[in-house]
Amino acid sequence: MRFYVGLTITAALICVGGATLAAEGGPPPGAGFGLGTGPIRDDVPRIRLYDKTPGIVEGPETELDPAEPTLDIYLPEAGRETGAGVLVLPGGGYQILTLPGEGPAPARFFRSNNVAAFVLRYRHGPRYHYPTTLLDAQRALRLIKAHAREYRVDPQRIGVLGASAGGHLAAMLATLHGGRLLPAPPYVPDSIDAQSARPAFTLLLYPVIDLTEDAVTHRGSRKNLTQDDTSLYGALSPQMHVGSDTPPVFLVHGTNDGLVPVKNSLLFYEAALKAGIPAEMHILDNGPHGFGMAAAMNDETVKEWPTQALRFMARHGMMAPAGPPPQVLPAGIRGGSEVVPETGVEIRKYVFSETGEELPYSVFVSSKVKKGQKAPLIIALRGYTGTTLTFVRGTAVDLAEAGGYILVGAIGYNNRAGFGVQAALRPAATPGTATAAPATAAAVAERPQPPWVGGTKETDPAKVTQYSEKDVMNVLALVRREFNIDDRRIYLMGHSQGGGGARHLAEKYPDTWAAVALLAPALFNVQVTTESKIRKVPLLLAVGDKDSLITSAQAFSEQLRGLGIRHEYIEKPGLDHGTIIMGAMPDVFRFFPKHVKPAR
Repeated sequence: MRFYVGLTITAALICVGGATLAAEGGPPPGAGFGLGTGPIRDDVPRIRLYDKTPGIVEGPETELDPAEPTLDIYLPEAGRETGAGVLVLPGGGYQILTLPGEGPAPARFFRSNNVAAFVLRYRHGPRYHYPTTLLDAQRALRLIKAHAREYRVDPQRIGVLGASAGGHLAAMLATLHGGRLLPAPPYVPDSIDAQSARPAFTLLLYPVIDLTEDAVTHRGSRKNLTQDDTSLYGALSPQMHVGSDTPPVFLVHGTNDGLVPVKNSLLFYEAALKAGIPAEMHILDNGPHGFGMAAAMNDETVKEWPTQALRFMARHGMMAPAGPPPQVLPAGIRGGSEVVPETGVEIRKYVFSETGEELPYSVFVSSKVKKGQKAPLIIALRGYTGTTLTFVRGTAVDLAEAGGYILVGAIGYNNRAGFGVQAALRPAATPGTATAAPATAAAVAERPQPPWVGGTKETDPAKVTQYSEKDVMNVLALVRREFNIDDRRIYLMGHSQGGGGARHLAEKYPDTWAAVALLAPALFNVQVTTESKIRKVPLLLAVGDKDSLITSAQAFSEQLRGLGIRHEYIEKPGLDHGTIIMGAMPDVFRFFPKHVKPAR
């Protein structure tokens, strides 16, 4: 739990278009009223929530007052997405929509940080009230999840951002997602409504929360949502419904908010603490209502909240922190995504008996694989913090399709474990030298880490190492049972930590593999002897000449050569530790078909 306090003061602006709005009857105004500057609609795709919108109330259709709800879609550059998504709910006192300040503006920020964003133009007062407004928000979240593959997002990492009354709507999404208190939808549910309406995380910006106390609530928002039906006040006060299934929450509020008192956020924060829900709250003394992205404020403390929100999301496994610029791949090589499976790739799960956890693995089956014919199989092992899609993407999938392969990615119990090799901290390159100095545990702990994938119940390093190897062999057994696998053409490849694991599995199970490819493998202090069983397995060793760890690959190749162990060693020009994965795929798919185990 985190609690921050800002240290500056400013005044609130309480008019819009020259008209002063009463705090009771109108939408909460503030610094810029949340409207912001610039166009209220960006040139991005817009979709409707329903094929046939239920319960339409006749009236004018405007950007700030829609007759039918729509969703504007902001997707990051292909190949740069983090897999995270945010449903953005503008404020406006349930009377208008505060665009662009609390809609397009934050959506553009998230998109620029490789997070998909979706701005909902939901229906509101005076024409629409509860439950229509909440049903629109739930439908929007379900629609995004239903189209997750198309939008390149992980359905388990889609959260919600709401400001002011939009914050109240977001908080209702976070606490009423199980259908509690909601009447039946005024339409026939379809397959989209089978999706969960629970957001993965909640970002609340100066939200309206409580509807029960006149001194705390924003009465205009309450009136527009409930039509002053007092029986709904408690039912629609989100702090009263926080429970164990409420997602992690991030709140920002100003003590000088003159329209929606900071007590609203405090009530939700305290409810989250009581329920044991991860909560982080930033209290600003310079936070007048409606500051939005704080573009019009000369206050770096307030401007920091969007970046703090990204860090909050990363800490809770919602996204990989902002990384380096896009990797430059050789001509003709397709990268693909390590987060969102592409067409034809499935992420499956099975129960790991030792811990009772569901562990993921990815499967791609070439259209050339036929039931009556034996098919070649490639098992692929990700690097440290990678995913089951590290290899099951891009050019690897293209070549697997062309060659008639089944391509499978194993997680190795979790994405930190070493596939039977005790996980060690990767050495950090020393600038200006070809060698690498060991990274300290403290230095690694300070680095932003990608999300954890896989098992978490076992923490003993020795057992995790054992389970990591067992997971690979379990997945191999599962695939062999499901498909007609050619036992003479089972191949193994791994990258970095997975490369070190592939070497270990080649040594331990030499009769299983027809050939093994090690890409920039983690082979620190590995010693090969004349008795090594790895000599029975054809080996490909590939590394980029821009990889700071190239010396360990060169040393391993020298060991093999000195012992007379045949292998193919390739240094790929212009490739580094990451680009070698897809960059070496043509070499891997050239190497594997040359090696078929003799018939028994």
